[in-house]
Amino acid sequence: MLHCLRKWGLRKWGLLKWALLLSCTLLPTTALAIETSSRVKAVATWFNADQTDQVSRFGVNPAYGTNLDFRLTLNNKLGTATSPWSWELAAELTSLQGDVIENAGLFGGQSSGEGINVASDQLRAVNLTTTVSSGSRHALAARVDRAQLVWQKNQWRARFGRQALSLGSGLVFNPMDIFNPFAPTATDRDFKVGSDALLVTRSGNNGSELEALAVVRREQGESNPHADQGSYALRFRNTTQNLEYEIVAARHFDANVAMASLSGPLGGAVWRLNWVGSRERGTTTHSLVANLDLAFSFRDQSGYAFVEYYHNGYGNNGAAENINVISNPALARLDRGELFVAERNYAAVGTTLGLTPLLNLTTTAIVNLQDTAPLVQSAFSYTAGNNTTIEAGAILPTGSSGDEFGGIVLAPASRFGDELLTATSRQYYLRLVWYL
Repeated sequence: MLHCLRKWGLRKWGLLKWALLLSCTLLPTTALAIETSSRVKAVATWFNADQTDQVSRFGVNPAYGTNLDFRLTLNNKLGTATSPWSWELAAELTSLQGDVIENAGLFGGQSSGEGINVASDQLRAVNLTTTVSSGSRHALAARVDRAQLVWQKNQWRARFGRQALSLGSGLVFNPMDIFNPFAPTATDRDFKVGSDALLVTRSGNNGSELEALAVVRREQGESNPHADQGSYALRFRNTTQNLEYEIVAARHFDANVAMASLSGPLGGAVWRLNWVGSRERGTTTHSLVANLDLAFSFRDQSGYAFVEYYHNGYGNNGAAENINVISNPALARLDRGELFVAERNYAAVGTTLGLTPLLNLTTTAIVNLQDTAPLVQSAFSYTAGNNTTIEAGAILPTGSSGDEFGGIVLAPASRFGDELLTATSRQYYLRLVWYL
């Protein structure tokens, strides 16, 4: 079945791509009012690195950056109100300024940091991102992040085009989510980056769902999709009494993947367990996430707490003191944005406390259980109006040299200079989000 999905996805991709573009030309013919929503986001970020950090050695330190982002979403039925067809289109215009642009250019990557980034379409089936203007200290980019047609009738639903895809139920780490997952330190999770995919769902009478999925990608530098760059999956999910579960079989790039998740209540809390088994090049790798979260009252205000354990099957058995000991499969996933850590075992704990009805304090600590060095992030969030939120926060790695959250060694100390570490800058940010 997965092999059929793989072959069909490539053969029909050109036809489906033109069908999607043709449907966009038909949008103005609908007799229904188009539903719109939008978001304006402004972020200012300050980075400060130690002297042994690669950014401090070769880039600008301290570094400042600003990001202004506008997102517009349109959706409607295609035709009449009873039509089984509908569509969704979302576009973004993002402006970046400051030292972060210069640092990104030095290290061959895009601007990074809390709210300072632009998604890339280099591997997606269709490049819907364009650079409007760029320089050594500024960039202006426009991209389409959602462009999908939806067909739904009775118990069947099909979605084609650029869409958000999610698997698993990890809170900080989510190894089941192989489609553009959020980084563990991401605090802006309003919109997940879209994938170019076909998703067909059959709903059962008992609330179960069976899904077939094909994600189409290009190889770096190529213009046409390649089968070995895609993802093809079957997923079944269901709820039995107090237990919710899902089972996934997939082909992801050159790996055969099996995944399963379970979740259920435990008193007033909810527990979740996710397992991923991946086999590639004759080697089988297992990853696991287990978490528990609870909502509670604190001094007449709402509160929330969680604890999570993560076993990274691609991590090193010992401390990853040097970048050279990180395995090739792990590096490939780090490069694709599917993996964010280099070692085996991690714990995360977090709380959100309502200080007033409009002001919350969120704190999360991620601990590498092998070197015991934590990364701490904390933020105040203030609801300034029905559609406006102001957030001020910090992301603070607290490890020492050789610790993952203190800087993995790129080059040891020598008579030519001190040791050189990977980037582990302290980040401080102020973000304003306004929904229209």
